[in-house]
Amino acid sequence: MNTANPQELAKRDRQQTLDSLSNQLQQKISGYDGHWQVYVEDLPTGAAISINNHQQYSASVIKLMVMLAVFQRIHDGTFPDTAEVDHLLTQMITVSSNEATNTLVDELGGGNTQAGYDTVNTIAKQYGFAQSHLNQRMGDLTGNTGKQTSVDDQDVSSPPPAADSWFPRNTASR
Repeated sequence: MNTANPQELAKRDRQQTLDSLSNQLQQKISGYDGHWQVYVEDLPTGAAISINNHQQYSASVIKLMVMLAVFQRIHDGTFPDTAEVDHLLTQMITVSSNEATNTLVDELGGGNTQAGYDTVNTIAKQYGFAQSHLNQRMGDLTGNTGKQTSVDDQDVSSPPPAADSWFPRNTASR
């Protein structure tokens, strides 16, 4: 008698499908130049594949880590929960403003950019983003190691245990 519950069976079935897809994707991307990473997840079941996970230049994806650090510090009571901060977050995420990101990093560090980077990196690691880091101003295109992440660090299907206890408040009343 099979004792697996329906969710486990669905996940196992979907995982087999994704494993087959993984082989096809690996063959496909091997013909392309560059360093490709692929992450695919079936959200209803949690079945997932990750292909060629490694650290690489993150572009604006790293801004999510800055947002996480801001929300965490607001929750901790060590960062102001103001309309200006809301505006900077909105600009950073909706129009991908590098200036807003740099301002938030500076403010997270109390005016010290490096301390802001340290705050972002420490909080990101606390939440399981082990391969992501920020050590370079947004908009600075020199080098390629100052803003890094990996495809596995972008798996958001399993939020960290504490995330639901501090999810940011609704600012619509402002």
